[in-house]
Amino acid sequence: MYEAVFLSDIHFGIMQNEALILEFLRELKTKKLILAGDVISFSVKDTTPNLDTFFNIIKSQDWELIYILGNHEKESLNFEKFANYFKDINILNEYSIDINGNKIHIEHGDNFHYKDPINKAIKHFMLKSKLKTYKKSSKKFKSKRNLYYKIKPLIKKILYKSYINYIKKEAIKRGANIAICGHLHEPEIKQLSNVKYINCGDWIKNCSYVTLNSNGVLELKYYKQKG
Repeated sequence: MYEAVFLSDIHFGIMQNEALILEFLRELKTKKLILAGDVISFSVKDTTPNLDTFFNIIKSQDWELIYILGNHEKESLNFEKFANYFKDINILNEYSIDINGNKIHIEHGDNFHYKDPINKAIKHFMLKSKLKTYKKSSKKFKSKRNLYYKIKPLIKKILYKSYINYIKKEAIKRGANIAICGHLHEPEIKQLSNVKYINCGDWIKNCSYVTLNSNGVLELKYYKQKG
């Protein structure tokens, strides 16, 4: 059994195989489950059977459940419809764990966009573009939608170094030597001088997660469907 398991960017509403995360959770043995944001994509309009099952699983297991809000929860067009899901869940903006002399800082990572004027402007542009592409379904908006998804990876690439430095600084502010986050959808473990940077990845393409064992060892893992 793990001491803790960290997941982020599951994105119900976008991920192709929602049954996969349900299979993973049914098999999971951990003392603590930490969801590091963006479980539900902001464009999801209503509850679904898979979402019902997901929240039933995470709330019924014998583990401590921590839910950290991501930008998709904060920007959701229909978040009030999911209010029942979040009853009796410990919802936070960040979290920390102390184990074997290490302090782990956990956040989604989206606050990075509000730390300076350039990132704030980019975030505003991306959100405005995203809202337009999701709200419009006619053919004339397909080119804009495609352009948005072409621009997004480029923006990520440009901001990557700034992002990981932001995560590092936030960890240091809290006296942590390990930082776990999501947001970029890029699973990675990287030593940044005196802070270990860990990104959980996502469940759209990577099906990745991070585990913490009783010795304080953190590992990045990938889940594959049985059979």
